[in-house]
Amino acid sequence: MNHVRVLFISCLVVCLLASCKTDSKEGADTAALASCERTNNEVVLRLEAEPDMLNPVLTTSGYANQLNYQVFSFLLTLDPETLEFIPQLAKERPAVTLIEEGPFAGGTSYTYEIQDEAVWEDGSAVTGHDYAFTLKAVLNPEVPAVRLRPHISLIKDVVVDEDNPKRFTVVTDKRYFSGEEKTSSTFPVMPASVYDPNGYLTDIAVSEFTDAAKVEQLVASDDRLKKFADEFKLAKYGREVGFVSGSGPYKFVGWETGQELVLEKKADWWGDPLASKYRSLEAFPDRLVFRPIKEAATAFQGLKAGEIDVVPSIDPATFMDMKEDPTVTDCYEFYSPSMLAIAYISLNTNNPKLSDKRVRQALSHAIDANAIIEQVYFGIGERLASPVHPSQPFYNKDLEIPAYDIEKAKALLAEAGWTDTNQDGTVDKEIGGKREEMKLTYSFSSSSATAQRTALIIQENARRAGVEIELDGSAANGRELVTRQRSGDYELSGAGRSLAPNWEPRQNYHTQGDNRTGFGNADTDALMTKIQETLDQEERYKLYGDLQEMIYDERPEIYIMTYSVRFAIHKRFDTPISAYFPGYFPNFMKLRSSQMAAGK
Repeated sequence: MNHVRVLFISCLVVCLLASCKTDSKEGADTAALASCERTNNEVVLRLEAEPDMLNPVLTTSGYANQLNYQVFSFLLTLDPETLEFIPQLAKERPAVTLIEEGPFAGGTSYTYEIQDEAVWEDGSAVTGHDYAFTLKAVLNPEVPAVRLRPHISLIKDVVVDEDNPKRFTVVTDKRYFSGEEKTSSTFPVMPASVYDPNGYLTDIAVSEFTDAAKVEQLVASDDRLKKFADEFKLAKYGREVGFVSGSGPYKFVGWETGQELVLEKKADWWGDPLASKYRSLEAFPDRLVFRPIKEAATAFQGLKAGEIDVVPSIDPATFMDMKEDPTVTDCYEFYSPSMLAIAYISLNTNNPKLSDKRVRQALSHAIDANAIIEQVYFGIGERLASPVHPSQPFYNKDLEIPAYDIEKAKALLAEAGWTDTNQDGTVDKEIGGKREEMKLTYSFSSSSATAQRTALIIQENARRAGVEIELDGSAANGRELVTRQRSGDYELSGAGRSLAPNWEPRQNYHTQGDNRTGFGNADTDALMTKIQETLDQEERYKLYGDLQEMIYDERPEIYIMTYSVRFAIHKRFDTPISAYFPGYFPNFMKLRSSQMAAGK
């Protein structure tokens, strides 16, 4: 989850780098912790930016979702270490039935049953009606939930058991390999009683929202859709106590803008008695305090003072320095696990200067990705040739990683008609009757020191190939960069993408998806649809390879490296380290035995 919370079933061997956590010795831990004053069961986490809101349907912020995943629950969720689907709200994975007849013949139904103990904050039961409500909120065209809607287009109806409202069936018209994931973890379940107190959507069936003609008629003739949307979008549902409410282990208790957002574990949380059976229900800290701290230096001061327990996304140079600082290492463990994430350069193929794939191919050879890995990331990163993580079994190993080759870059530019006719060092070409110099703007976030250093390398490399790069660091943060990319208001842009254990390319590469490069046509769209509908794993992997070849040939993105996240966690906590971004799960942070004794 852009982070969309659409998870995939897969077994993955998670490889951690040498600096990652290993089994520790209690005696050594106790000695190291002797100089650390904090012993309480509260986790203080740095956020690099303030969330936009805590409404999981409307937010576009990955920072917000770090809190939402503690307040709200999904039917199924991700095991942080195995990256397998495990039940959370649901008792077990769904019963899957192929539909052979009726209006949805050729589709699939998924039957879930919610945990008997699952309740909302007011003690009322979580039911299939709440799932249906949340789905209708997402599907309501008056609600700006465009981030989620493409992932649930296969859902056509929800049928709640009349005798047991905790049991319900989700009906789809497709046989997608990712159908279970889409129906169980695209969105968390939200309480209808809190988010639709007037019952605007209660008497409207899910099937009316999934039928294009019916929903169009509803919008035109039924003002309940707009009334619901107008209320659902109110600020209180994104930041006020009592109106941000879910079935997760933590309760939202306050938001002081610019200072902190606080969650407290529910004293009588329904998941505690089930946690020994369902790992997803484990929740150890008493409080989670999220502090928006934009400046890295400020965050590190808090770390050195022992005031922050988790500092994510540490700059590589600072990370290496702090690992050698005993005043910090006495109290903090440093981690750099290899993530299911990639760093790349996004190219706007709709721009006339970048519309020829030979130009894009030339740029991929003009940029020294190895230099970026070594000089900016201290060698922590792995090259790749496609948007699939190299550890995945369906990564196309036949694709040759573009080598840094200035002469090849110049030759490709010349093939595309770009030569230096006026001998000023920059290649040029006549476009639309006007002589244009190959001058491009590279956008990046000014808040990231690594992004700045990367940009300088890109600029210097490209100049050698006759391409002039102007650096634009005006984007305040990654979210602003994404907004520009989505609007097409960029030429080249630094980018990163968190990956799922399996790959569903439709979101990023379909012409109707969240496609920020302009890649694709009817043929690639059809291939992506076929991938979704291919249940046979071996055949689907072959199709994955075909699509990777198409992307490789067109080169709408230049892949720099796989990403290793760098973070520090206070040593009083034991926690699993994950290959899924951001690398840790706050609810799993557990006080070590020595600390629990000290806290008594």
